[in-house]
Amino acid sequence: MHSNEEELPEGGSPTSEEALIPPEDVARLFNKSTRWLKDQARRGRIPHRRVGRSYAFAAEDIAAMREQFGRPVGSGAGSRRGRA
Repeated sequence: MHSNEEELPEGGSPTSEEALIPPEDVARLFNKSTRWLKDQARRGRIPHRRVGRSYAFAAEDIAAMREQFGRPVGSGAGSRRGRA
C-alpha cells in the first residue's frame, strides 16, 4: 500500500464524517479522464482512498491535488486571455 493511500475498514465506511467523492466527479473537476485519475492513484502519484477495489477521494485529497496540479476547472480561476 502506498503512503498516500488510506484503506477503509471492512464495510467500506469512512471512520470520520468525511464525504468521499467518486473518481468520475474528481476527474471532471480537473478536466481529466477517469482512466487517467485512477492510473495516477494506482501509481501513488495522487492522494486517494480505497473502498474495496474502488478509488474515492476526500476533500483533503482534492485540496492536495489542487496544490499539485493547480485549481480545478470552473473554480473561478479561469484564463484571462482576450481581456485588456
